[in-house]
Amino acid sequence: MQASQEKDPDENEPSNKGDAEKNPHRILVVDDEPTLRFGFGIALSTVGFDVEEVEDGDAAIRAITQNGAAHDFDAMVLDLRMPGKSGIDVLRVLGEQGVVVPTVIVSAYIDSPTAIEAIEWGVVDFLQKPTKPDELRGVVNDLIAEESALREGQRPSQDIAGALASARWNLRRRRLADACELLDQIDADELPAEGSYRLRLSLWRMIVSHLKRRDELGGKTEFASSRFYEATDLLKYLAYSCQ
Repeated sequence: MQASQEKDPDENEPSNKGDAEKNPHRILVVDDEPTLRFGFGIALSTVGFDVEEVEDGDAAIRAITQNGAAHDFDAMVLDLRMPGKSGIDVLRVLGEQGVVVPTVIVSAYIDSPTAIEAIEWGVVDFLQKPTKPDELRGVVNDLIAEESALREGQRPSQDIAGALASARWNLRRRRLADACELLDQIDADELPAEGSYRLRLSLWRMIVSHLKRRDELGGKTEFASSRFYEATDLLKYLAYSCQ
């Protein structure tokens, strides 16, 4: 479906030393609030990431697509509500152009329907404002590690964590059928009984199956369990800790 523009994941492996010269991964921070944008940039640059900051969705699209430079960004930290194009608008434009930039949505205004729409456009990582620096760094580090561990055509590892990571990798590329198949292969009985692991897996399966069905029908369909997901803190279960 997409002609993604990506780096070879073997290149530019992230460093654990916080040295910018040894951790050249580029992050685009998109937020219309100057103080937050600066804070996100500091949080990421202090652990070695090369950060570029822009103030709105239009500037984000220009930064990513100008001169075919989409491969220059390893991840994007994206606000939802901004003047001009919203965060969802940015995802839509990039998706329609076949551009893949792994994205973390960081917003104070993420509700369940918006999260479902973001997943449809390839986002599986969410943080709600106010966001602590360590939370932001943790999600971005994990996202890049996950992207670096997988590549086009690579066989996923056979364990549960590998299957979940591969499903998320495919979702970022809007490959719903592949993600659905991977999630269906996970044996829920092998997940820890304690905690919310099984519920998280169930939610991912439900959401991906819904989006796959909607894609097959070529239009919008009502979410099968709308009353359930609207009554649930969906983001609590879709957070990166689901792995």
